[in-house]
Formats: sequence, structure tokens, C-alpha cells
Amino acid sequence: MAHDLDVLRELLAARQTEFNDHRYHPSARTLSRDLLLNVQDVATGHVCEVQLTLHGFMAAKENGGHAMYKVLRLVGRLEEWSSTHQGDAGEVGPTQRLCDGGFAAFDVTGSAGSDVIARLAPALSSPRCFLTSLQLNFVGGLGPLAESVLTTPVLTHLAPSLTILDANNCGAGGPLPPGLQVCTRLQRLHLGFNKFEGCFPLWIGDLTDLRILNLERCGLTAHPGVGRPAWIVDGVVSELEPLGRADPGVAREALDAAAPLYRRQPADGGNPRLSGESPCIHRLTTLSLRSNRLSGCIPHTLGNLAHVTHVYLFKNRLTGPLPASLGRCTRLQRFIAVGNQLEGPLPTELRALTAVTEFVMYKNALSGQIPAEIGAMAQLVSVNLNENALSGAVPDSLGELTHLSQLSLSNNALSGSIPASLGRLLCLTELDLHGNRLDGPVPPSLGKLARLTLLDLSDNALTGHLPATLGGLAALDFLYLHKNGFTGLLPASFAALDGLKYLKLRGNAFEGTLPPWLSRTTLWDDVTAARFE
Repeated sequence: MAHDLDVLRELLAARQTEFNDHRYHPSARTLSRDLLLNVQDVATGHVCEVQLTLHGFMAAKENGGHAMYKVLRLVGRLEEWSSTHQGDAGEVGPTQRLCDGGFAAFDVTGSAGSDVIARLAPALSSPRCFLTSLQLNFVGGLGPLAESVLTTPVLTHLAPSLTILDANNCGAGGPLPPGLQVCTRLQRLHLGFNKFEGCFPLWIGDLTDLRILNLERCGLTAHPGVGRPAWIVDGVVSELEPLGRADPGVAREALDAAAPLYRRQPADGGNPRLSGESPCIHRLTTLSLRSNRLSGCIPHTLGNLAHVTHVYLFKNRLTGPLPASLGRCTRLQRFIAVGNQLEGPLPTELRALTAVTEFVMYKNALSGQIPAEIGAMAQLVSVNLNENALSGAVPDSLGELTHLSQLSLSNNALSGSIPASLGRLLCLTELDLHGNRLDGPVPPSLGKLARLTLLDLSDNALTGHLPATLGGLAALDFLYLHKNGFTGLLPASFAALDGLKYLKLRGNAFEGTLPPWLSRTTLWDDVTAARFE
């Protein structure tokens, strides 16, 4: 077999020379064989003649592919040389095979950084090295990636085939490797939990095949822009050089409308080019940029990510409104933007997000009413809008979200009564409405929420008697009713709450004596501090 491979290599080299000199035209020779093999069946003695053409190999070579890998696959060597390696970077055998092009995927997760730098980095530069996947997760102490492992020559060499690059939590620092911008076939890029320096890279928009982008907790900052950051355009890059020099009096809407017409500043420093379509990672399915230092507004061009399913923007410094264009991301399943300074109302266009299951935006500065259109987001499982400045009534349409498991609207300025429609949320396990201005009685329909484990209605202006139906909440662990204006006796049905662990009643005007079943609860001191007359 080794001799056969040598013959094939020599033949490929000869054919490649002819091909480059335009004397070999495989498209015109599809009826002629370039290689003739006689194959004998050992059991029967039958001889078969196999005629091969090298058109496929030459086409792969012409387009920057790796013909030797296709040869290995053709002659079955990939069964002998596993196409995937998972192990330590210090192993000599696998590293040598990597040099010879025997692996398509190389995973050295958890290896020592010194071994990766000493052994793997040189192997990646081998002319025969062919990789579609490289994983360096949890490799300690790699330092500046652009200087240690992912140098520009290495990435340039791997660019024609590399589709997956993972280097999470590998002690990387310095700037993001600039060679990544030539890896235009990348579909997954994970570089989270490192300590990179500098701004979010504008060239990310050139990686048009990206499906998953994870740059969380990297320390990246936004590019300085005109009222909005330069970290996303048509999917990823939003502040463009020609717009950066625009008249500051031009309305932001005009800048946004013009954005798709411009390309980013060329790498050679030349004049920005006007084109019909800017670089766009429109195939992106996951965008994770959490725990960085990104600032400015979320650009409206986020809505151009037609395939995105997961967006994680939490723990940044984002400001401004949530763009209405988010409603165009109709495949979105999870949107989490916790811990920013986002402001303004929730756009009614969110009604189009009928596939979203998690919508989490607590610890922001959102204001205005919760739109009734939220009831159209039929697949919602978790809604958390705690610690904002939302006002107005709790919309009755929330009762349409029959898959909802968590509803948290605490520490806002919501007013009016608790809608009885919430009693239709039979999958609900957590209902948290504390810290608002809600008034009126507790609707008896809440007693239908048999899966509820947490009910927090504290610190409102609720009044009246507690409904006896709450005693049917058999799964309840936490019941917080303190700091309201409740009156009357505690319902006798509460004695059936066998699993109740925490009960807070202080700051009300209950009547009667303490029932004996209260001794089962943990917060006895709080119970005894409640007003019983």
C-alpha cells in the first residue's frame, strides 16, 4: 500500500504540473482514463480492470483543497489512520500523522500549553496537514494566540478546509489572531473565556459561513462610533468607516438605512468601497457575546440574522432601545440580554417571535407597558423582566402562554390587578410579581397552578382576604405575601401545604390566632412578626 501511495503522489504531482501549465484539461478528458489498475479477487482469481480519471483531484487542488486527503479516502487509508484524534498534544505518533495529513479533526482539549506550542504548532504548518476541526479548549497558558499556535501562516494554510475552531478557556491573550479573517469557511468559532485585548473585530463580517460565534467573557470592547457601536453589521459589524465620517447632524435612522450599502474600511487603508451588499454572516445560528465590555446600541441590523436561534448579550454595557427589527428573527429560541442599560419600551414587533422559548432581560432600564402582543409568543417557557422600569398593567394576554414555566416581573412599576388569566398557565412553576404597585385581591384562579413551587406577591398594595384555593398548591415551597394589605383569617386550606418551606406574612393585617400548622415552616420568626388581631 505504501508503494501504491508513492506512485499516486508522483502521478498527482506530474498531473498538477501539466494542469498548471494548461496542458492538462480534465474537463475535456472525462472519457479517458488517467490511471489503469488491475485488481484480482484473492478468493475467485477474477481480475477486474479499474480505470480512473483525476479530474476530481485536480479540481480540488485548483480550488485550494487537499488532494492527498481525497486519495487517502479513496484507497481506504482513513480506516487505518483514524480521521479524528482526541488526546494529549504531547503524543508523538498522532502529531506525526497530523503532519502527513492523516487527520481531519484534531482535539487536544486539556493538554499542557507547552506541548501544544512545541509539538502541535509546527505540525499545523506541514504542507500535508489537512484539518476541518481543531479544538484547543482548556489548554493552559497559550498566551497570545497569534504568536504561539494560531499564527497567520498557520491559519492561512488551514483556511481552505477549517470549519470548526474551538479555543475556549485556554489562557489566550493579546489581540484576536488576525489570520482568522482568511478562514472564510469557518462555521463554528469558540474563543470564549480568554483575556483578549482590543475591540470587537470588524473582519468577523467576512466570515460568511459562520453558524456559531462564541466570544463570551473575552474582554472585548466596541469600536468608537456615531451614537452606536461597531460590533455588528448585517449580522455582525455595525459601525462602518464612511458612516463614521458622516455629518453628525445626519439622523441615526438615515445612517442605519445606508449601512447595507457600505463595506468596512479596507485592510490596505484605502477608501471605503460602496457595494450592493456588505459582508454578512447571515447564516449565523448562535451569537454569544456575553460578559464583555461592548457598549452603545444594539443595531437594527441584528434583524438580518434570519437563521439565528440563540442570542446572548448579557453583562455588557449596551444602551438604547431593543430594536424592532428583532421581530424579523423568526427562528429565535433564546434571547438573553441581562445586566445592560437597555431602555425604552418593548417593541410590539416581538409578536412575530413565535419560536422563542426564553426571553430574559432583567437588570436593564426598560420602560413603558408590557405589550399585549407578548401573548402571541406562543412557545415561551421563561419570561424574566425583573428590575426594569416597566409600568402599566400586567397584560391579560400572558394567559395565552400555556407553555410558560417561569414568569418574573418583579421590581418594576406595574400597577392594577393581577389578571385572572394567569390561572390558565398550568405549566407555571415560578410566579414572581414582588416589588410593584399591584392592588386589589389575589385572583382565586391562581389556585389552579398545581405545579407552582414559588409564589411571590410581596411588596405590593394587594388587599382583601387570601383565597382558599391557594391551599391547593400542593407543590408550593416558597410563599411570600409580606408587605401588602391583606386582611382576614389565614385560610384553613393552607394546612394542606405539606411541602411549604418558607412563608412570609409580615406587614399585613391578618386576624385570628396563629394556626398550629405554621410550625412546619422555616421562617417562624417572620410569621410571628405578622399582625394577627
